[in-house]
Amino acid sequence: MSSLEIHVRDAEIVFEREDGTQRAAANFDIVTGLQLPHSELISITSENMGSDLEYGGANTYEMEFPDEISERLVSFYKQYFAEKPPTEYDCHSFVAYVMGWHDTVDTMASLTRKYEFGPRPVERYEAGAAYAVMSGPDAGAHSLLGTSDPDKNLYIFGVNELMAITTHDATKKLYESENIVQINAKSAHLI
Repeated sequence: MSSLEIHVRDAEIVFEREDGTQRAAANFDIVTGLQLPHSELISITSENMGSDLEYGGANTYEMEFPDEISERLVSFYKQYFAEKPPTEYDCHSFVAYVMGWHDTVDTMASLTRKYEFGPRPVERYEAGAAYAVMSGPDAGAHSLLGTSDPDKNLYIFGVNELMAITTHDATKKLYESENIVQINAKSAHLI
């Protein structure tokens, strides 16, 4: 396991339905930088930060991840937030890359891949494990990564969106789902 310093800014998001009514609102932390021990801080560029959100105070988390996942998190962050993104990305391609299921960030491969999901909803996360917010019996609507804080997860909001950290309850509220399950890592490699 290696320690990863995660710099964040407070923010709030409101999701709306197609008819314009509010579906959900939640507080979360936008990741503004990552730093491995004895390495330089990798910060988001102002162009990649966007201006759709109002940001609050800054904070720093110290979280533990398996070594390879920490390195892949920093690599992803550097490519997609500290520099101009080389390709399109989303929550599914982010998780597949960070978990080592893909050597490159490939949105289409991540969306067409079939995964096996755990049998029961989880209430706590494991550091470095992949999870899916389910929209149906075999359909994952959103992918996320467990952190060393068992109540927090790390994810990408959508296509070419920001990296964020939220609580388990906020994730369920945002995606209107009580069903968050672990993705079977073995299935991700085989299929």
